[in-house]
Amino acid sequence: MKSIEMIKVRSFSDLEKQKALEIFSTISIKNETQLLKIRVLQGQDMAMDFIVCLYWQESVRKKQHTISDRLIAALKNYGWISRSVWEPLSGMTVLNKEIN
Repeated sequence: MKSIEMIKVRSFSDLEKQKALEIFSTISIKNETQLLKIRVLQGQDMAMDFIVCLYWQESVRKKQHTISDRLIAALKNYGWISRSVWEPLSGMTVLNKEIN
């Protein structure tokens, strides 16, 4: 994994959050060969927030017009959107274990 891209949605209401999640479920990911995994997380303290985490095999900086562009365009009518990209710090050893 080279990058994790996070798209945070702060929905305007519970109804808008449900609509956004329905829209999210319709986005096609067929041609995203570098996409390893997608996870959707919700905020503990902010009931109307959720984050879509995209785990990429390569650096997002090198990609253009990814699924994130389509997601942002589709979700922007349902809340405030922010996007960030995270990459591992070089030389850092981390626990390589999935925690549920």
